[in-house]
Amino acid sequence: MWLTIRAGGYSWEQRRSVGLLRQKGGAPNAVVDDREEVVITRAGHDPVVIVSLDDCEALKESAYLLRSPANARRLLESIGRLENDDGVERELIE
Repeated sequence: MWLTIRAGGYSWEQRRSVGLLRQKGGAPNAVVDDREEVVITRAGHDPVVIVSLDDCEALKESAYLLRSPANARRLLESIGRLENDDGVERELIE
């Protein structure tokens, strides 16, 4: 979902985006309920992205886990094994 903010009012496309946000109960509801990011472009400034706190924390955790090349390789190999049904099911230890 894109929303462009410019001095001097909104274009037709911008009004349509604002209307869609209102139909969904507002940008925060669309972001949380639909897990959809909202990109706000601003004239003369860098764009801003609004995401849910859960999505933001998940992105930060993924970036942390993939920061180490060795850990990233191990995780990607594990995912590959699971996708090929080569995983081993284990009980969780309480």
